[in-house]
Amino acid sequence: MPTRLRAGKCAKRELEPEQLDYFLTGTDFCFFWEPPERKRDWKAVRGDLLRDFARDNPGRRPFFWWLVDAPGPRKRVGGRGSIVPAYDFPENLHYGIFRRSAFVCDRLLAAVAPIGGGLAVYDPADPPTFESEASYLKRHKLFANGEERRLTEADFADEVIR
Repeated sequence: MPTRLRAGKCAKRELEPEQLDYFLTGTDFCFFWEPPERKRDWKAVRGDLLRDFARDNPGRRPFFWWLVDAPGPRKRVGGRGSIVPAYDFPENLHYGIFRRSAFVCDRLLAAVAPIGGGLAVYDPADPPTFESEASYLKRHKLFANGEERRLTEADFADEVIR
């Protein structure tokens, strides 16, 4: 994959490696790159970035795809305990799964669970489990041409959240 991609056919500037890394991994060192600019630049490089990413990582999608292009969160398929839905904002999805926020601990969940909201304490013996990225892409018919053929049974294994 190139280190820089041109942001649109008519754009004069190129995206910095840190910007591309944010689209791929979510590592954010782009302090003055505002959300509207990020979405604009994503649209400009989306096709090339997704093609290269799917070629190198079949059955998966880059970080930013999950924020702006995914049809919704991944399906929970088992386990006990709540992964706090982080106030249900799409930007709190991490690869299609709402992750427990750092400031929410099991003691807080234990205190809140009995009084409502449907929250249950995380059970390490039976952790929450979600469909794999590959299963999600298959369910939504989002595979690129030939991508599914390159996957193994292991790529469709459910993802355990610990």
